[in-house]
Amino acid sequence: MQALSTVASAARLVPGFLVVDFDGTCTVKETIGLLPRLAAHLGQESAAAAKLARFKELEEEYIAGIRRVNARHDLDGPPPASLDLVGLERCLAEQDAHSTEVTNRVGESGVLAGISPFAVAPTLAEWAANPAAPPIAELRHGCASTLGSASAAGSRLGVLSINWSPPLIRATLSPLAAPLELWCNELQPDGSIVLPVPGAAAKRARIAALVDAVCARPVVYVGDSPTDLLAMLEADVGVIIGESASARLIARRFGVRIAPLPP
Repeated sequence: MQALSTVASAARLVPGFLVVDFDGTCTVKETIGLLPRLAAHLGQESAAAAKLARFKELEEEYIAGIRRVNARHDLDGPPPASLDLVGLERCLAEQDAHSTEVTNRVGESGVLAGISPFAVAPTLAEWAANPAAPPIAELRHGCASTLGSASAAGSRLGVLSINWSPPLIRATLSPLAAPLELWCNELQPDGSIVLPVPGAAAKRARIAALVDAVCARPVVYVGDSPTDLLAMLEADVGVIIGESASARLIARRFGVRIAPLPP
């Protein structure tokens, strides 16, 4: 398929599998920034400021590198007459490679060391109850109820994310009283990060496997960022939400048509 929808509700569609991205799709904002705060809070107080400062440096390096990739691909150039899948794959592969490089440097730096997976949910709950604490992840309005309704109608649910913390994802989605499968990366107690889902290509591969396995009803993938575009195109139905200008710019540049779902 070449068209992605901008509308996330289709009452007559009951997916066999409804898979959603996490950051910026389920949540209002990205949540990776919570991890250095968790590391600073749970680790040695004397190292907290240095950890936060180093993470900020690496975050800025990531943003600068993505901008360089986008500039090489002339995203403001004219769109092609039809889908340029090769160009899209090349652009996203370069973004993935840069993301993996920076992620590995985050792991090597140790700035996220000391986060016990068992401490994430209690710490977030503590912060939620304390107005003076750092802000926690906020779900988009209607996210939990929409996913819950899909589950009640017979859809299997999955979260497919490049986020580094399964406990953070599950704690944030705790209002959802429905089973879901989770595919994401995994922060280790020593601060290293295992990357089973490093980027766009891995997301597409997961959706392709689900499409092959779920034959009777469609696989729907919902995302918000450039990393989600290949997975959206691979799904039976791809839905783009949110306000990401970069996702729409890359989609336009490589001929991915974005259209509303029919009423």
